[in-house]
Amino acid sequence: MLRHHVFLTRAAVCIAVWYQALKKQDDIVILPLISKEYTTILIQYLPVWILITIAIYALITILYGLATLENCPEAKKDLEKEILEAKAEMGKREIRIQKN
Repeated sequence: MLRHHVFLTRAAVCIAVWYQALKKQDDIVILPLISKEYTTILIQYLPVWILITIAIYALITILYGLATLENCPEAKKDLEKEILEAKAEMGKREIRIQKN
């Protein structure tokens, strides 16, 4: 299966479970200490909490990637070499580059 098939299958299962929980929210007891009002609110806003959680996870992952990003001096040298080669090739073809 392709990646989007797996995603859509998981999303469909999650939506089906949430919909059934929403239909039968009066019969669901999460913890004996949590009242029915809080259980109802939790079930109704569960998709919102899931989206917020995924957004926070994505943000933390991006920030961690930026924090641990290392400099690559070899890549810089390779890029400068390719730029000089491209300029030389353009000079052979008599293409002028305007500097701003």
